[in-house]
Amino acid sequence: MSRGTAACVLGAWLPLVAAAGPYDLEQEGFRVPPSELQASVQTICLRAPRADLPIGQWALRSAWMEQFLAKKLGEAHFGTVPSERVERAAAEATKAAGGMYDPLTGRAMPAKRETVLRAEREALRSTLGCQAELAIEIHVVRLRWTERVAQWDYVYQDLGGGDLYIGTAQGLSLWLALRSLEGVPLLERAGGIESLTSIDNAFLSEPRLKDANPASLLNNTTWNARAAIAALGALAQQPSPATAQCVAQAKAKEKGKVDPVAQRALCEAQAFVFAPPPERPAEAADAQPAAKP
Repeated sequence: MSRGTAACVLGAWLPLVAAAGPYDLEQEGFRVPPSELQASVQTICLRAPRADLPIGQWALRSAWMEQFLAKKLGEAHFGTVPSERVERAAAEATKAAGGMYDPLTGRAMPAKRETVLRAEREALRSTLGCQAELAIEIHVVRLRWTERVAQWDYVYQDLGGGDLYIGTAQGLSLWLALRSLEGVPLLERAGGIESLTSIDNAFLSEPRLKDANPASLLNNTTWNARAAIAALGALAQQPSPATAQCVAQAKAKEKGKVDPVAQRALCEAQAFVFAPPPERPAEAADAQPAAKP
């Protein structure tokens, strides 16, 4: 998967969600077979979501993504520990181990790094009962569009405009990295969220590109759900009976003219019960953690 740098995103737009194809690559990105993963890992520690660029109401939107992923992992028979408890346990373990930064210079001390990491791993294992941890990151990626449709990280999106042009644009993807507490990669996979660009009036003239409004990013729960389902791959392959019934009802109502993948994401997003986190002073200004290197 590609990673880009943060884009300057200006102007509001509302593109049409295009049909996403079947997940015929649902096991891509798994370092061990999904069945083996489910047999060896019972509880996953969730790390606090991070992003490449500022996103409005980050605390609220990142919490939605984390809670939805926890729900999907629960359906795949994994227990999860919320990131707030994980970060607190890791911070306490780091402090007890003396930290890895020189208090005078602020520089990392390589000699203490392994001691601190070992203490963190033990805290996640013994205190929280985890066998693996999941990094949840939002990355800016480069995508290619052809005949108005962009395709990246298992999703498609209609950018609008005419059908005669091709080009590249930037978009957002949800990136998941599941690793054992010893750092062994188990799953590294992405799911496309949304394009940062739409095409305006490109039918008979050169395309004019419009950038997304930063305040609108991650605000579409259907797109967020679609990204989570795509990123989890085989772990989210089968919809629940309730979701299947919701999709079937939509098909019947629209006489079959329904994209089943987009409809599944819509049904799951509508049924999902989100518990907003309490607002904190630092979060009112849309503060968010920096992305991992």
